[in-house]
Amino acid sequence: MEHINKHPYIFDRRRHSHPWESSLRRLQSDHHPENTALAQNWRMDHRVSEPREDELSISDVFPSPRNPTTDFSRAIRDYFQTRLCIPAGTDGSPAPAYTVETNRHNRIAREQISPNQPLVHMVSLNAVLPRILRDFDTQDALHRLTGEYPPEPEDLTIAHVETIAGTLQARGEDAIREFAGLLSDQLGPTEPHWWAAFAFELDDYLLDDDWTKAARALGLGHLRQGQWLIGWRYSPELAGPLYRPTVAEVGLNGHHFPSPPGENLGVTMPLEATLPAVKEVVHAPLKGDISVEACMGRLGRIAQPLITTHTTRQTEWLALRREKHATHLREHYEQQAVGNWLTRHGLK
Repeated sequence: MEHINKHPYIFDRRRHSHPWESSLRRLQSDHHPENTALAQNWRMDHRVSEPREDELSISDVFPSPRNPTTDFSRAIRDYFQTRLCIPAGTDGSPAPAYTVETNRHNRIAREQISPNQPLVHMVSLNAVLPRILRDFDTQDALHRLTGEYPPEPEDLTIAHVETIAGTLQARGEDAIREFAGLLSDQLGPTEPHWWAAFAFELDDYLLDDDWTKAARALGLGHLRQGQWLIGWRYSPELAGPLYRPTVAEVGLNGHHFPSPPGENLGVTMPLEATLPAVKEVVHAPLKGDISVEACMGRLGRIAQPLITTHTTRQTEWLALRREKHATHLREHYEQQAVGNWLTRHGLK
């Protein structure tokens, strides 16, 4: 049975006396279109238990009575980097926050997921290449795979990524899988958790190298047209423990929408109303030979704009997309708890 907070504070119910509220109001009024969504998400996520909220509050990065003016977007970023992008806890060292006891109620029971329903994870080459190119071994490995030395991270352009992706594609599945292993090695133990969806819900959008619809269905609004993606397809049994995602694992991605009460998995907010909302989970990154074997051996491109509206209207677009997604959830689940939850947070 899903945990419900007995005494919810900032999460799910409004409590204006909470020390975070003034920081959230500043985040909500920020000019960036995603920040209003982020502020609402942090108020409405019922999956953040009271113990998890306590863990967030004492993490030294979120607002506190002693430091009520903390910038909330900076707190989200710092929490992601210092509490989530850390190795699995061994020898008494801290573990990633989503894996610890305060989030145990979001761990998905193994019997709920069939090992015959593969997961799919995708990552942007444009995002990860600058993080690994400072390493000389990486540069040598890319030279061996592509025939050219890559530029320094600060000199990397979209054209450079196009060249690397095109060469890897031309050299085939083995080269792409070897590159996946290189990524795994160089991102190391501080690689953040993976977000994964179920292959049967995405396969139709991955038939060729245009993965725009897959990215839209996954709600990857933080990515951009022209970026290249590498994908993994693997049994849930390889992933280790799976967790329902909460707002605490999202970072600064305002295109996330908390999953409704009673849902055993995560639910995406697609960037296009005609696409289905797909189920999602989070888990520790695959590493070593498993990452190589699980790689799809293919690259895909975001060939079209993910958000088809002018940048000056993205605030209005995102608000409308959230309203339509809320309507979809209300109609799909037909449960009073879901309707009450949406109404409580001003979503029709």
